[in-house]
Amino acid sequence: MTRSGFVFANLLRKKTRTVLTLLSVVTAFLLFGLLQAVNVMFSAGADFVGATRLVTQARVSFTQSLPMRLLPEIEAVPGVEQVMWQQWFGAVWQENTQLFFFATDPARLHAVYPEYVMPDQQWKAFEETRTGMIVGRILADKYGWRIGDKVPIASNIFPQKNGSKAWIFDLVGIYDGKDEEWQRNTNLGWINHAYFDEATLFGTGLAGTFTLKLSNPDQAAQIAQTIDSKFENSPDETKTQTEKDFNLGFFKQIGDIGLIVRWILFAVFFTLLLVVGNTIAQSVRERIPELAILKTLGFTDGNVLGFVLAEAAAMCVIGGLLGLGLATLIGIKIGGGGNFPIAVDHRVWITGVLAIVGLSLAVGLLPALRASRLSIVDALAGRWVVAVFTALLAMAEGFQSTLKSTGRDDVALVLRGGSSAELNSGLTRDQATLIKQAPGVRVGAGGQPLASAEMIVIAELMRTGEKTGSNITVRGVEPAAFALRPQLKIVDGRLFQPGLRELIVGRGVTQQFEGVKLGEMVRMRGSDWTVVGVFESGDANESELWADVEVAQTTFNRRGFSAVRLQLADPAGLQSVKVALTADPRLNIDIESEQQYYSGQTQQFRETIGMLAGVVTLIMALGATFAALNTMYAAVGAREREIATLRAIGFSGTPVVVSVMIESLALALAGGAIGALLAYLLFNNMAVSTLGENFTQVVFQFKVTPKLVQQGLLIAIVIGMFGGLLPALRAARLPVTTALRAA
Repeated sequence: MTRSGFVFANLLRKKTRTVLTLLSVVTAFLLFGLLQAVNVMFSAGADFVGATRLVTQARVSFTQSLPMRLLPEIEAVPGVEQVMWQQWFGAVWQENTQLFFFATDPARLHAVYPEYVMPDQQWKAFEETRTGMIVGRILADKYGWRIGDKVPIASNIFPQKNGSKAWIFDLVGIYDGKDEEWQRNTNLGWINHAYFDEATLFGTGLAGTFTLKLSNPDQAAQIAQTIDSKFENSPDETKTQTEKDFNLGFFKQIGDIGLIVRWILFAVFFTLLLVVGNTIAQSVRERIPELAILKTLGFTDGNVLGFVLAEAAAMCVIGGLLGLGLATLIGIKIGGGGNFPIAVDHRVWITGVLAIVGLSLAVGLLPALRASRLSIVDALAGRWVVAVFTALLAMAEGFQSTLKSTGRDDVALVLRGGSSAELNSGLTRDQATLIKQAPGVRVGAGGQPLASAEMIVIAELMRTGEKTGSNITVRGVEPAAFALRPQLKIVDGRLFQPGLRELIVGRGVTQQFEGVKLGEMVRMRGSDWTVVGVFESGDANESELWADVEVAQTTFNRRGFSAVRLQLADPAGLQSVKVALTADPRLNIDIESEQQYYSGQTQQFRETIGMLAGVVTLIMALGATFAALNTMYAAVGAREREIATLRAIGFSGTPVVVSVMIESLALALAGGAIGALLAYLLFNNMAVSTLGENFTQVVFQFKVTPKLVQQGLLIAIVIGMFGGLLPALRAARLPVTTALRAA
């Protein structure tokens, strides 16, 4: 027999154990591959775009549109071959499906992005059709769009001059990518900027961001510096960076996704280490006499160690490659279907192969540990399922709790009609005055209505330890804003003075971002702002920077407001205020309570995290169930003589089944309790941030609640039941004479 044959013979001597272990490895590497693909997407940026283009955005934030008047000056910079612009449209398909659509000049798009492949007649139709649009192959296939269709697309930002947010475009082209990478990114839609600029109610003359095609990519850094220097200290300061860095910064707006993925990958790897290590340890324990004979025949300690490591490697390599293969197939199936395409590509495979090698070496050493320790540790491996499940839902719970605690039932929020968030809303000064004077608004000191007209803009701050900036909300407020939020307290420094460029910042901002400590200067829109105070409120306001609204309007060249907050004279009087305001023909508004507004802001995030928790937990639970089956089969096998003796003295099969099930459930509950404790110790009150509805960061804390712990323990019980049932039935059906004879 060859050495490889000897290794595979040993693996197959306990076929059930080997199959269950392989299934554990397959499910673990399936999850590893999918999560690593997400990790690569959020950390690597769009490597495929190359280095031939730069993106120029507003220095404050890429959500702040640059004016079109900058175009001639950018085009005049030496080394710039061609310039296009792209204005974010805020597209929504049907009820609430967000799409990535931009308004641009068709000819410039074609010149700057030759990687988009489309017949010349379709490019020409896009240029000549006023209401024309083109979409990528992925979008066209997903929604069944065909050339010639009239496609209704709503905008959650830009209404038409008639007040409607429902736009209709003529689909005149469907583009592909020049290669596989670009084909995976044909998930964008483009509309004719000339038509958009003519038809939109506001935002005319805005370019959004500029994308520059360079004649010499080696001059990228010099060109970027030239452009930013040209507009320094102007009202329209710019930030120019490579296209890859711009895309990476966009992905990182999502927040601490990378942190979450790394924790899950750690749990998967550690659980897998225990599962496979225990299997190899059991195999070695059963063959101690055989290994001794091998040494007697002249095999060295190194030879014996090699056999053990070879068994571990075979188990990990076969299961790991199968798992990565399944992840690749799933990635192909789902990768191109969303706004963030994922792919289990060579980068994921390289990381996966390295994990397979590392795992093979690590688990080969575990058999040296005592068997009793290994069995118990492996049986408790399900604790990582509970820990990951609890941690993910604790994040969703913390986010929801933060936003829900922000709103009050007796405060109404008034937005422009059709606006989904404060950032998308706009009200004139006259409209704000009319809203404040509505019947049913509480009157404050001096006979003035207790109301605050507020303005939202976005700035960009550097997250602690990061090299890219993240969006943060800057809120301009009137003095009444503090009366409407009595929970907000200045805990360090003082309140800003009206008329001065001063800021107060939320405690959550100081914990997650740099440059916002008391006394530091924050540069926004060509001017410096001094941080004079830090406040706490225990809600989403702690993720914001606050300033005097009049100063903010002057600095950011805004003439109106984003929203008006009203203190209701009667907490139950929202409907009467709504009737009065909607009846005024001078107003087109939406009104709801603050609590309703902020509760609605959490829905998409909760659904996303709930889906992620469900998928991850299901895959990990499958692996943990295979591990539990393996452990309980081994436990039954080790006690065959005891079980046979019990049957021989009169015990029926039922007590045997019950005893094995109790053992399995006890171990599962113990593991679940440890997992819940780990989740509490590691994650409870851990501060993170993610993207909110205003496309800005919301700082919140994980919340491990008793309800989440109960759900985690329920999962542990289910794993214990499935993991113990088949071994229990096997024990009950074990022939007495056969078991006693084998013992």
